[in-house]
Amino acid sequence: MLPKNLHLGLSVWIFLIALSYLPYLSNAFECYQCNSTHSDECLEMFDPEMTNLVPTACNVVDTKYCIKITGAWGGVVGTQRFCSSRDMGNQCQYFGFDDHDRIYRGCSWTCDSERCNSSNRLSLSIFIFSLPLVLFLRKILFRS
Repeated sequence: MLPKNLHLGLSVWIFLIALSYLPYLSNAFECYQCNSTHSDECLEMFDPEMTNLVPTACNVVDTKYCIKITGAWGGVVGTQRFCSSRDMGNQCQYFGFDDHDRIYRGCSWTCDSERCNSSNRLSLSIFIFSLPLVLFLRKILFRS
């Protein structure tokens, strides 16, 4: 049987460790989310290592896809990235507006993995944070 104060300290550590894992156990799907009319960095092509854009958790129910569309809306040619529960496919179409003769090309691209690439959700920092607790518990619980 552990002393009462040690038991309380151990419970706090276990609670903190469990709490730190919650973001990794949730079903939060992350995608890049931006609109080029609001962000100069929301370009059609960008290098994630060279931009301030970061993937963010989706607030769409049953998100399964990250979408990128390019085209014209509101009279402006641009790019949007967002989350979706539907597969919009990979397609391009040409379209025009009644008020002028210019033809525009609009495209949508769909990917079905987070951030449009696979990743391991558990980070090294969680492992490093957990290691001292595991060693501590092992020492206390398996004393000879």
